[in-house]
Amino acid sequence: MRHDQEIRDFIAKFDAGEPIRVIEMGGLSDGYELAIWEMAIRLLEKMCDGLTSDPETEWTEDTNWPADKIFITEAADQLANDRGVTGAQYGAACNASTVFFRHGVVAALQMVPDRIITIQKSQLQNPYTAGCEQHDKWNLDNA
Repeated sequence: MRHDQEIRDFIAKFDAGEPIRVIEMGGLSDGYELAIWEMAIRLLEKMCDGLTSDPETEWTEDTNWPADKIFITEAADQLANDRGVTGAQYGAACNASTVFFRHGVVAALQMVPDRIITIQKSQLQNPYTAGCEQHDKWNLDNA
C-alpha cells in the first residue's frame, strides 16, 4: 500500500513551518542538507499527485518502478532546474523521496535511526534577502 496520507501530512508539517524529522543525506552543511530535503519534499508531493500506480496496492520498485521512473525523473529534472541544485543534491533528493514514498515516513526513519536529523522550513530562508525583517532592519540601520 502506498503511504500518500502519511507523506501529505509530513509535507503539510514542513510547509506550515513545523520541525520535521528526516534522514541526514550527507550534506556538506546545514544549508546543503536543507536544499536536498526541500527538493525531496517537493518531489514527494509531485509523486503523490502524479504517479498512476494505485494507492491501495503495494508500490515496489519491481512492479511500478519502470513506468514511474520516467515521471519521477522528469519531475526531478524540472525541480533541479528551478532550484539550481548540484548533481549530488539531485541524486540525494531523488533517493530520499523514493525511499520515503516506498516505505512511508515512519518506516524510512526507522531504517536508519542513527542518521535522523530535524529540519524546519524557516531555516531555508536567507535572513538577508529583500523583504525579510532582518534585511529591512539592516537597511534602516545602515541607511
